[in-house]
Amino acid sequence: MNTLHVTALETRLRWFRWGSSGVGSPYTNDVSLTAYLDTLRDGPTFVMNAPFCDLVDYARQTIPDDLVYENAWLVQPQGWMWLERPFHVPPLRPNAAMTPLEQEHVEKLRQHLRICAVGWYRADDDTPDNVLPDALQHGLPRPPGPGATQFCCFYDLNEFEPGHPGFGTWSLFGLRDGDKVLERIHQFEQYTGSRDNRIYAQDRTTDMLHDMRWVYTAMHLMSQKLATTKEHTADRATRRRLERERETTPATPQPSVRVVTLRRLEEARSSDPQGHKVDWQWQWHVRGFWREQWYATEKAHKTIWIEDFIKGPADKPLKPPVHTIYVARR
Repeated sequence: MNTLHVTALETRLRWFRWGSSGVGSPYTNDVSLTAYLDTLRDGPTFVMNAPFCDLVDYARQTIPDDLVYENAWLVQPQGWMWLERPFHVPPLRPNAAMTPLEQEHVEKLRQHLRICAVGWYRADDDTPDNVLPDALQHGLPRPPGPGATQFCCFYDLNEFEPGHPGFGTWSLFGLRDGDKVLERIHQFEQYTGSRDNRIYAQDRTTDMLHDMRWVYTAMHLMSQKLATTKEHTADRATRRRLERERETTPATPQPSVRVVTLRRLEEARSSDPQGHKVDWQWQWHVRGFWREQWYATEKAHKTIWIEDFIKGPADKPLKPPVHTIYVARR
């Protein structure tokens, strides 16, 4: 089994043990810990490989501000996903309302915090609104409610305290069908700011690099045809170790992972036999972009991601990149 897959399984188990032990950490919000443990306890283990992580990290800065969340994007109603390539969040800033200890922690995390795992779970469609006690205790601006999804973003405390077995509870938020990404980010941050402990600046950098925007992008892209999920079973040693653990710890994850990867790793080539003849001298790289695609059966436009591809004749050389030189003139 791939070393990355074993790392994901063992990290999930180690974090669950640590979070359940009650030891605690100054980097962990004890009030929200229940939701994080729920995602560590139940649901399949996913691994997002580096190429897909790179795609999400690039695409999150280009998704439309009015992209609407859909629960139908979820590959599973509940899951926990380890990221081969963690993503950075916007720069942090200490706040005068924080205690000296809180300010010290923010300074330590300031430019280096990376989200390395995301967990989620669905509220049942028939769940009465405002019933989920964990959400109410967390002080969320609204509980997940019927049919909504709760998301948890984790970071690894080992990156700040080598050898630490636990995780940091970074952000916890619920998304419902119809939520627009930028409105939801502002609602979430406005609520955080109302408690006088805002640690993100209220600017466009925060809007573009917010962890919630990453979740929107990841779930949307995972639901498209360019993504594929392949299941991998743990190697014999890892499988037997986890099976022994399950005898005493039922919450031990299943000894398998589902790897989220790109369906087409080869370059797509476009051709138009009906079009006019052009004597192209090169092939060239077209970067991925968003498109409003018309779906005739649904009589509606939907935002979809068009993957990177190589355009031009297959027998021509690839055009070298052009390096732009900026000249300052007075």
